[in-house]
Amino acid sequence: MLWINLVGWTVIVMLTVYAGLLIFAQYYDCDPLKNNNCISRRETRGVSALLLKELAAEDIEEFRRCLRMTPENVNALLAMMIAKPDQLFPLYVIQVLGDYKGFPGLFIAGIFSAGLSTVSTGLNSLAAIWFSELDGTKFKTSLSDKNAGLLVKLLSFLFGILSFALVFVVPYMGGLVSVAISLSSFFSGSLFGIFLLGMFVPASNTAGATAGLLAGVFLVGWLEVGANIAASQGLQVLNPLPTSIAGCSGNTTSILPTPRSQEAFVLYRISFLWYSLLSTLVTVIVGILVSFIANWWMDLKPNKSSVPSLITLPSMEPDKKKLLAVSCELSVSTKEAMGLL
Repeated sequence: MLWINLVGWTVIVMLTVYAGLLIFAQYYDCDPLKNNNCISRRETRGVSALLLKELAAEDIEEFRRCLRMTPENVNALLAMMIAKPDQLFPLYVIQVLGDYKGFPGLFIAGIFSAGLSTVSTGLNSLAAIWFSELDGTKFKTSLSDKNAGLLVKLLSFLFGILSFALVFVVPYMGGLVSVAISLSSFFSGSLFGIFLLGMFVPASNTAGATAGLLAGVFLVGWLEVGANIAASQGLQVLNPLPTSIAGCSGNTTSILPTPRSQEAFVLYRISFLWYSLLSTLVTVIVGILVSFIANWWMDLKPNKSSVPSLITLPSMEPDKKKLLAVSCELSVSTKEAMGLL
């Protein structure tokens, strides 16, 4: 199953990169975010085949030139205003497939189906995990199967309400993609770091895992909040790919934004795509250090034969050699006793 997921993930990443390259080539010389009345001059039908041809030739500049040479055939209704980069993809779909009935609706249906399926699986999994944490408690043992099912449904409903409440906060948190990746990085990177500690560091203990998890979560939270505050203050946080409005049709008059003369703190300018990796590294490093300090403070003996590891530190586990010797002596004495019988 792991290799099947790897193949599917590779296909998804390739399609995402392909779509991003198409959108960037479409609005390279007419950025809708810089020109409110931006209408591209290019006919975008057949762009996919042209892109494949130009990618085979490994000449992106020639691909852009060919796009500029295509005739103008854009509906006047497409003279729309967009305010966020998240709206580029819907605008591109409407410009390319707007003349074909059913395709824009199919695009919207695909977005909703993907979003609803992801949210439903996440909520159900979260409710099941919370319910599993009640194992061994008197509350869970006293529940019948029917009441347990109702409790899981109630937990899923409550988590759904909390997720819906976040909808009113998302508009103030920047782009949708950056927010989604940043929020998932809060725990995904730290949890992966804890798994690495458990697999490769036999000396890791509860104190180290807890400290590493908190350090990773704190780091990502600090970077995300600091970057948002710096962006709200007009500081330069991200450096997107260069675009222009030289290819826009029509005469427009707009007030140019004041260029940002000051950059934000160097850590705030780290891309949100690196948050998971940074969280994983911090979790592993802090977990190893805290585990070492905790084991040294408790004066524990080293254990080098617990699990295959890359790093060997003093472990809190008992000496397995003594246990193995005792078990061997017991097995020999048992055989001798059975022989005497």
